[in-house]
Amino acid sequence: ALDLLFKVGNNAWRAVADLAIYGLIALGFVLIYKATETVSFAQGELMMLGAFCGLALMTVLGFPFWVAVLASILAMGCFGVVLERAVIRPILGQPAFSIVMLTIGIGYVLRAQVKSTEPGVWFGVTEHIQTGQSAKNFEYSRRYPHWIIYKHQPRYVAAGFGKGVCA
Repeated sequence: ALDLLFKVGNNAWRAVADLAIYGLIALGFVLIYKATETVSFAQGELMMLGAFCGLALMTVLGFPFWVAVLASILAMGCFGVVLERAVIRPILGQPAFSIVMLTIGIGYVLRAQVKSTEPGVWFGVTEHIQTGQSAKNFEYSRRYPHWIIYKHQPRYVAAGFGKGVCA
């Protein structure tokens, strides 16, 4: 009976901890939306980056847990200010879709960097994933954006579909 009570108490504590995390995430979405009137799709990646920052401080630099937590909070606060000033602020005033796409792009870049097998090399992991493609298809996939921009873009521009990505 005591073992069952311990398991119930442990599960209840874990549920409260999970709900507190979800509450903080929801609070973050609300604060970002109220401040910018835009939904930020990079919030999860920024939280992940903070967690990995703390992990790196503890494992690589040997910081004690609470020092790593405080240093991660400080580092992510500084990173957030730099990101807002250098990347997000210049695009404010543009259509909301532009800001939403920017936050999706920021999330993509942060996710790729955290997964990178070569620290400091952006998107290093993309060369190491075996997707089941043949070597020929893999090369074609890597050249596809270049092919679209330089081969087909003039046709789209000539047909009146915009100025092109480099205009």
